[in-house]
Amino acid sequence: MSAILTTVLAVLSSLLPLITASGGAATGSLGTIITALGQIIPIAIQEAEDVVPLIQSLIAEISSNATVTPDQVAALGALSAQIDASFEAAAKADGV
Repeated sequence: MSAILTTVLAVLSSLLPLITASGGAATGSLGTIITALGQIIPIAIQEAEDVVPLIQSLIAEISSNATVTPDQVAALGALSAQIDASFEAAAKADGV
C-alpha cells in the first residue's frame, strides 16, 4: 500500500506545477487535489507514516499558490490539523 500511496502522491506533486501554471483555471483542479488528499490521509496514517511528509509537502505547495481560494486554504488547514491530530492520537495510544 505504501508504494501505491507514494506513487499517487508523486504524480500529484509532479502535476501541481502544470495545474497552477494555468492561473485562475486551476481552482477546480486544486479542489480535486485537496479532496483527494483528504481521502488519502486516513489511509496514509494507518499504512505508512513515511508518506505523510509527502502529503504535508503537497499541502504546503498548494497553500502557497496564488490561485488558491480562501475556502481551499481553510480545507488545507483542516487537512493539516487532521494529520496532527492523528499523530497525537497515535502517540497517546503508544504511551508516548
